[in-house]
Amino acid sequence: MGSTFGLATTGLKEMAIKVIQYLLGFLGIFAISMIMYGGYLWMVSGGNPKKIEKAKKVLISALIGLVIILASFAIIKLLTHYLGGGSERTNPTPENGGQGALGAGIIESVYPAPGQRDVARNTNIAVTFKEEIDPTSFIDDTNGNGTFGDCAGAVCDTVSTDASGVPNVIIAKMGELSTGPYVMPVAVYTNDNKTFVFNPDPLLGNSSNNTWYSVRLTNNILKADGTPAFGAFAGFDWSFEIGTFIDTTPPYITRVFPVAGGTYAKNVVIQIQFSEAIDPTSITNTNILVDDSTAPPSVAGTLYISNQYRTVEFLGAPCGINSCNETIYCLPGNENIQVTVKAPPIGPEPPLALGPPFAGIVDMVGNSFDGNHNGKPEGPGVDDYVWAFKTSNNIEISPPSIESVSPGVNAEGASLTPSVDVTFSEQMMYSSLRTTTIGIKSPVLGYWITDDDMSLPPPVKTIAHINHFKFNVKTQYRPEVNSKAKDMYQNCFYPSAGPGCVVPPPAGQNYCCDGIWSAGPCP
Repeated sequence: MGSTFGLATTGLKEMAIKVIQYLLGFLGIFAISMIMYGGYLWMVSGGNPKKIEKAKKVLISALIGLVIILASFAIIKLLTHYLGGGSERTNPTPENGGQGALGAGIIESVYPAPGQRDVARNTNIAVTFKEEIDPTSFIDDTNGNGTFGDCAGAVCDTVSTDASGVPNVIIAKMGELSTGPYVMPVAVYTNDNKTFVFNPDPLLGNSSNNTWYSVRLTNNILKADGTPAFGAFAGFDWSFEIGTFIDTTPPYITRVFPVAGGTYAKNVVIQIQFSEAIDPTSITNTNILVDDSTAPPSVAGTLYISNQYRTVEFLGAPCGINSCNETIYCLPGNENIQVTVKAPPIGPEPPLALGPPFAGIVDMVGNSFDGNHNGKPEGPGVDDYVWAFKTSNNIEISPPSIESVSPGVNAEGASLTPSVDVTFSEQMMYSSLRTTTIGIKSPVLGYWITDDDMSLPPPVKTIAHINHFKFNVKTQYRPEVNSKAKDMYQNCFYPSAGPGCVVPPPAGQNYCCDGIWSAGPCP
């Protein structure tokens, strides 16, 4: 399903805020002029009580007006920050371009997100590629064990540098990517050569003022086959703001599906929502266990992390084919299924966990998982999170559809920075809503996907947010969702029904393109 909308001009919200700002600026100039006029009247009063009294009234009125204008400026600035009406919520332009590498290119997601604000000083930085990367192209085997991108004891491998001493992954304050100084050393670890986590040393930023940082993934990074990872993009930059605080809050689980005690078709997806971004290298089959009564030691399956590293999903063994001719995965049927999310051992500096590698779930700063959500990490056993549900031997086969898109189809005057939102008719499998499934197809623009569920009114429905770098004015953009979008039972978005296209589709037509049924994919 594809939907098109144009940006004929700046969004109405931004325009209104700018008009108000110009008016307040004019009124400010007028108020200052009146203060000067009042001072002039006093100076030329010659001691005349009536003229002095008139000068006082002018000065008092002008000062009161100036206070009101300054307060109005403060309110507008606050609204701009929280409502996205101006530069306060706009990601600064990357210093070397390459925006299209995110979403449209080889990068699936990065953390912190482009333009993210007030990030903890002790944050790690993560990047997930869509295909395997050659780790030797940007990692030094610092611990000397022959494996690139791991930690042995207290020694982790670090980012390598080129012949001139410039890191192949550059972290620097905004404006210093090309000149330095660079943040060094930077530890790096991975467990699949697709997702890499970078641990800067020392801490980013300072305790007094927020600081903008940029990251550059250089063209020295190679794919597993030895070709440049970024091709024509020649690298990728993004920026985020570091706050003044150290994150000591451990992560916890906010919601799970299936719900404890319920009974579900065996092709259900197990979904775990965390309170914050999770270190992707801690998401392993030894840290999240799925058990039934007959499969020692646990049910075989695969874990996927998505939604800007906040959602983890588990799929079992192959058991069938969906309407897109893709494999469906099932849990054991007619079984009691138990899921255990493990907490790691606590290190010498709580709430930090021992590692990496981590023998349990940690967040992006290394804080240990708080399974009982009491605000303090207590380690394995005490902080393990366990719940159970039942499966039937049935397979659920009804496909999802799209209920709405925002901005709407062929909308004009869309705002330049907020996300493009797609609301599905039911709860969706987040790891299927990737940049290869849902995105902005033309022109090339960097984008990344986050997701939310809404439950009121029932049933539960998923909203996919296509976050993006700032749109250009007077430009047509085309958000598109393809058939690989799947619901919580792995049923794909096919027929691709959406606004204006009622299910069932006409015979031989399976794609909804801008509200019109089509026999083939949207152009």
